Amino acid sequence: MAAVIEYGLHTLPSSQLLFWSFLFAAPAAIFWDWWLGGRSVKHLFKVRGIVIAIGLLGIFGWSAGLILSLDRAPVIEANLLTYLWPLMMVALAPLAGERFSRLSLIGAVIGFAGAVLIVSGGQAVSIKPSAMLGYSLAFGGALAWALFVILLQRQGRSAMRRTPVFVLGSLICSVAVALVMDGEISIPPVPALLAAVWLGVAPLSLAFVCWDRAVSGPYLGLVGRLSFFDALLSTMFLALFLREWPTGAVWIGMALISFGVTMPELFMLRQSRTESSVSQSRDRQ
Repeated sequence: MAAVIEYGLHTLPSSQLLFWSFLFAAPAAIFWDWWLGGRSVKHLFKVRGIVIAIGLLGIFGWSAGLILSLDRAPVIEANLLTYLWPLMMVALAPLAGERFSRLSLIGAVIGFAGAVLIVSGGQAVSIKPSAMLGYSLAFGGALAWALFVILLQRQGRSAMRRTPVFVLGSLICSVAVALVMDGEISIPPVPALLAAVWLGVAPLSLAFVCWDRAVSGPYLGLVGRLSFFDALLSTMFLALFLREWPTGAVWIGMALISFGVTMPELFMLRQSRTESSVSQSRDRQ
């Protein structure tokens, strides 16, 4: 996704790319939801205002944070920061009614240390003023998605499978952003238009609809574990597109973030297996 965004940003301002992407994403989200067997249009829009607000926080907040940050900060680093959301979900676990364990705290510290390493490049912590806004947008996008997942879960199943409504709302928000930042909405060059079409039809609609179904199913843990590969795959494709391989500090930082997120679950899984083995051993005796 980040590689296509960077391609579109070569000829189009980020706020315009955001609008055009959601312009194609809105009808695509309705189609994908219908094709995958979603709610009828009549029931789709019977949704509470708080649910719409949470949906806009996640769908628009994360997308805007990613697209707007990539032309305001070093691309690879900004892209990685938007994928801090699994780590933030661990840090914000108490909002979901979960106990914040000591392992979770240690994992969060390790993960944020990785984020600092990515931003600083392994040097003394000093961020260029010109990149501060971009890093802040990327970090804000990650925080928005983490809050979205947690808060939407708290609303119950009636809030699930509403992605087309969230995407339509995001289109309206993107119009406001484009008008405020640029004063107009311009027709993009063909390369940028093609990038917007792909972003709208796939990542900003199909991916969101599929995610909605995945987290409302019985395999939430598996979905969470698979999401750890997002940052790695996105960074690899972006590096290939830019022909700029990430530095050692970036790779180490990414490894720390992944370890910080997965460490509590790995320890709990190991403990569960140990307890199961002890229980089986006692039964045999």
